[in-house]
Amino acid sequence: MAKFTDALFGGRPKKVNVGNYVELDLGEYESGMDDADAEMYVRIAELSNLNDLPGLKNEIYNGNMVIIDISSVKGDKLLIDRAIKDLKQFVGDVRGDIAGLGEDKLIITPSNVRVDRSKVTSDNY
Repeated sequence: MAKFTDALFGGRPKKVNVGNYVELDLGEYESGMDDADAEMYVRIAELSNLNDLPGLKNEIYNGNMVIIDISSVKGDKLLIDRAIKDLKQFVGDVRGDIAGLGEDKLIITPSNVRVDRSKVTSDNY
């Protein structure tokens, strides 16, 4: 049986030599970007209660895209349901878009941006 699963799944995972990886200093790539003006920003937010919704909506009114982490309130199904219902209605009113990113994140876009729900794969190119 082990030989069958090894053949099917490519065998057991090989040990990786940590020395093969290089630590990246992202500061090198981010320098100078803070001063640049952009037409749209991707904002990161965390939903902790319903009082956060007006600020999230304001970002969309300003033409920004917002990625919202909902993991901290995941245990409160009522809060999540109310927040998502409110955000869906808002997005419909402003002709934006909303989609889930996994189980812990949402993405909300302004009217000029749509979320493509198909995954990008090498077969697409």
